[in-house]
Amino acid sequence: MKSVSKFLLSSLFVGISLLGITSKVTAFEVGLGMRAGVEASFDVHWAGDQFMLGSGEGGWNVKYQHLPFTLNFTGGFFADFRFGECNNFAISPGFNFAVARRTTMDIKYTEDGAEATIKVSHSSFDLEVLAKFFLGIWYVGVGPGVTINTAPIFKDIADGGNFDLGRDFKQAYVGMNFVLDTGFYIPLGGYDNHNIMIGWRTAVDVTSFYHYFSMLSAMQDDRAYSLKANGMTLFSTALSVGYVYRFIN
Repeated sequence: MKSVSKFLLSSLFVGISLLGITSKVTAFEVGLGMRAGVEASFDVHWAGDQFMLGSGEGGWNVKYQHLPFTLNFTGGFFADFRFGECNNFAISPGFNFAVARRTTMDIKYTEDGAEATIKVSHSSFDLEVLAKFFLGIWYVGVGPGVTINTAPIFKDIADGGNFDLGRDFKQAYVGMNFVLDTGFYIPLGGYDNHNIMIGWRTAVDVTSFYHYFSMLSAMQDDRAYSLKANGMTLFSTALSVGYVYRFIN
């Protein structure tokens, strides 16, 4: 967590320092934007050994109903600090969120035959700093980010109630994203200040792959992986529309 935070803060510091130097000798512009849309995400939920192993000789036999792809609502806010003779490059910090990333699983308790269908969900909050390039109305941005996933919520679909593991057996998950964001800023009514944004944003949590394959290895070897239950999103891709106001001198 500390190394991820230091990397992101270092990237932001370098970007702001570069802006401070460059803005003295070139044109400078600020833009503020917001976006909302629909994403497809690949989500993995680990129920934790407390849930998977149960008590005594029994345990839960877990089967996922389908590949954990889900469609979710997503949104965010961002700023563009542009500089260059044509304002065609920007440092763009942003905040994005996605709600109710979920997985559905069928479980059976091997000791007494009890069965249930459980829906597991978490929400994610991303902070990122992108290097963004502009060519006409088209833009593309790339850069690192930190993703924070809330502790998972387990819900028994049949009973309509929460399957509560207790706070001590659930935890949030923090990872590091690589983000690719591309799309268009379309001026409204011939005025460059007001723009409709159409964007396609893809985020890959590079640290989650290590945890995911470690989890699979533990399940195959029938050994403990972690006492904590958590949720993570390996990658997501989203289409969104938004509004950008450019403070043009």
